[in-house]
This record gives sequence, structure tokens and C-alpha cells, in this order.
Amino acid sequence: MNIAVNTLYLNKEWLDKRDLILKRDNYTCQGCQTFNPSLGSVELSNPIDNSLEIHFYRSTPGSSVYTISSEKYKLDVEIDFGRNWMVLPVLQVHHKRYIQNKNLWDYDDTDLITLCKNCHNSLHDNFEIPICDSSGLIIKNKKFTPKDEGCGGYHTYDPWTFIYLNREKEYLLKDIIKPFIRLIVTEEEDSRIEEIREIAKTMYLDFFKRYIPNYTNQSSASAGL
Repeated sequence: MNIAVNTLYLNKEWLDKRDLILKRDNYTCQGCQTFNPSLGSVELSNPIDNSLEIHFYRSTPGSSVYTISSEKYKLDVEIDFGRNWMVLPVLQVHHKRYIQNKNLWDYDDTDLITLCKNCHNSLHDNFEIPICDSSGLIIKNKKFTPKDEGCGGYHTYDPWTFIYLNREKEYLLKDIIKPFIRLIVTEEEDSRIEEIREIAKTMYLDFFKRYIPNYTNQSSASAGL
């Protein structure tokens, strides 16, 4: 029985393989380096002192919280966006080559790479993909239209913007956000609380500047840490 290609991308074996590659690649596009912390914890280097930060985003129908954890300062900064949901890049797993009679999920990890939807589309638009026989010998090169239905192939909003649900149950772009900030300190010392607040404020403002610059002017109003 022939199975449609789109259905194969919904197969549990492929979804498990895709998740493995996404995690290996730090949930980050290996082309443009954009990332999606809603898929898992993303490790980033703080540009100020090169210390390790862990970024994670979780959302439910009633909440939207972005967390930045600093390993150096033992500090979590939680940015609560309320009912405004953050649009994050769609990440897909690209096959560097196709091998005849091989299941999508049976490829070696080295044959797979994480790309954002834009980079994935661009690659397929501009380059041909090798098609190999079972021994790995290239038979021909061919252009393909990328399909990865299991990870947001139909996303229409620009990444790093915010959307909300209106009364008509439509998702619309949000121009103004008013986040609430929470601090979680794992090794709190009363003598350092003001220093910790300043560190948290710097982390928060830097996050806006780097990743959501269209909302930067709104960040200072909520940074009364």
C-alpha cells in the first residue's frame, strides 16, 4: 500500500526522530541561528559576559510566560505576557539527501539538520537535493518542495511578534504588550537583592533589544524590578 508523503511526516517514528534532531541542534536553525524555546530549553551565551543562559517558553490558552535562567547568577527571570502569545520560528528537519527505499526516520543523524521554515524553503528553492541508491551512490539531483507537517508547516505570522484572540475567535497581531516580571532566586541573599534586581533588569531589557525589538519601547515601562 502506498502512503502519501505528507502522512509519513506525521508518523510517530518520524516525529520521534525529528524531536531528537531538534534537541541535538539546541532547537536552533543551523542556517540563521533563530531558535524556538517553546520546543525545549535553549542554551544561549549572554552577550555581555558570555555566561550561560537557558531560555524556555510555555503557553496555555490563558497564559504566556518566557523564562530566562542565568547559571552564573542563579536567577530566573519570568516574563509573563498574559493572554498575548509569542509567535516563534517554525523549525523543521531537513534531509541533506534522500536514499531510495529508506524510511524518513531511518536516516543517520548526520543526514539531518534543523532549519527554520524560511531557511528550509530557501534551500529547496535554490539547491537540488541528491537522490541516492541504497548503497549511497548519487543517482540524480532534484528540487523538492519542503514538507514537515508535524511542526507548524502552515504558520502565517512573523516570528518574535505577539498575537491575541479577539471576541470573534480570530488571532490578531498585538501592537502593545504589558508584561509582568517575576524573579526567582535560587541562592537569595538579602545583601545582594539590589544587585540581583539590576542584573535581572539588564537581562530583561537585553532580551527585548535582541529578540523583540519592535516592542523595545514598551519594555522599560514594565522593568520596575
